[in-house]
Amino acid sequence: MLDPIHGPARTARVILKAAVQELRLKAGDFVYEPPLRIAFKFRGLQVEDIWAGLEYAKAQGWLRFEPSAGAYTLTKAGFEAAPAPA
Repeated sequence: MLDPIHGPARTARVILKAAVQELRLKAGDFVYEPPLRIAFKFRGLQVEDIWAGLEYAKAQGWLRFEPSAGAYTLTKAGFEAAPAPA
């Protein structure tokens, strides 16, 4: 069940932050689910919420699913939308 405090938009931002700041991905790189699960657990978030965040990020054009790779591609828009390092 999606935590109401961490709705899909915030969850998508967590995904982008993990991809860009922690995994150091660039636009065009693949985003795989296992590292995202670790990032969510580290933050005390529900792993089940990843799906809502991924769907939101896809709808925003931040991620694109690549069936052949079984992963998401971080788009230029997604890279630019990632939160800046603190």
